[in-house]
Amino acid sequence: MDSWEIQASTVEMQVSERHRGCAFGVAAPGRVRAGRGGGFVVVDGGRSVILSPLPRAKRATRARPGISRTIKLDAAPDTHPFRKARSALLTVHAFTRPHTVRGTLLASVTGCARALMDSRAEMAQRVLRTAGNVSAADIAWIDYLRVVLDWSLLPRALLGVVALLLGNAFIVGVNQIYDQEVDRVNKPFLPLAAGTMTPAQAWALCLASVALGTLIVWRTFSRVILYLYVSGMVLGALYSVPPFRLRNVPLAAALIIACVRGFLLNFGVYYATREALLLPFRWLYPIRFLAFFMSVFAFVIALTKDLPDIEGDRQHRVPTFATQVGSKRMVILGSSMLFSAYMTAVVYGTAPGMGRHFRRWTMVGGHAFLAWYLVRHVYGRLMRQGPENRPAIREFYRGIWRLFYWEYLLFVFI
Repeated sequence: MDSWEIQASTVEMQVSERHRGCAFGVAAPGRVRAGRGGGFVVVDGGRSVILSPLPRAKRATRARPGISRTIKLDAAPDTHPFRKARSALLTVHAFTRPHTVRGTLLASVTGCARALMDSRAEMAQRVLRTAGNVSAADIAWIDYLRVVLDWSLLPRALLGVVALLLGNAFIVGVNQIYDQEVDRVNKPFLPLAAGTMTPAQAWALCLASVALGTLIVWRTFSRVILYLYVSGMVLGALYSVPPFRLRNVPLAAALIIACVRGFLLNFGVYYATREALLLPFRWLYPIRFLAFFMSVFAFVIALTKDLPDIEGDRQHRVPTFATQVGSKRMVILGSSMLFSAYMTAVVYGTAPGMGRHFRRWTMVGGHAFLAWYLVRHVYGRLMRQGPENRPAIREFYRGIWRLFYWEYLLFVFI
């Protein structure tokens, strides 16, 4: 992607509503970043104008020093139904906050896979009692997948994933509805802040998501899972909706995130999988570890999530740990908590008897590597660039989420 420095006092834009919100870029004040078929422009002292790729748009040209220029990007309105539908889907995709969707998907797949792995012996024994053609030896994985598992449960599992994604959409959506003013400073690329989605449309999506998600859980799973699901939705609403708005109480906000994303999500998926297999729930060591570790991890995410938003939070007087304590202290606190959790996992993996429940070397080596990556490439990189450097802080927060994803992937193999 090429860039041009603009020595201009004004940047004029002529662009239809179709070209807003599908993609975004935040450039430095006075810089136009343009590439093939599209561009991103910053005007008004650094506030971003959000554009989708512009088909055959007029290209920006390099400005000569000392000469003011006006840049115009012209595009005719596009009423093509396919492109309109694509634009709407991309707007909804941005509204659901893709990084949280990835976390929910990984939690669903990982929890289900681990529950199947931990239930292997029980399932084999049950089949052996009713099917004489299955070997009495330790059943091989291929036989477990081919003979023991009931693949008719797959549609039910997929419905559970859909319900979780709908619940995620409700929680993050309601938060955006009540954070519009702050998001115009902190996250101007979000659909509501960018004006590509109206509050009425956002409410319709949120209410439809929570209603359909609750209906799926009610019709498909047990009352225990329904109560867990509704509890998550209620806590998510209390986080954002006035007059409660626990988002403005930093400790309460962090505990809600830790409870919903750390405990309820992981425990619920594991419990639902065991329930679908017609097995009683047991507090096996793997689910104990996952529930504890991911609750701590979600608490760290809650502590650090406001670091990239400190400017808008201060401007709108939103109380967060970052605004009250400062960026550097929160970076140190969050990194220290996560490093301590990794070291706890290493020690836990070396404890006597843990070899019966975990693959010891994967448990120890995997968490030692993630701890090194945290210190060297997440925390260390931010400290080298400066804890007040906003791009570095955003990269630090993205690094925390990467570690979050990697922990779920590691959990399947430990």
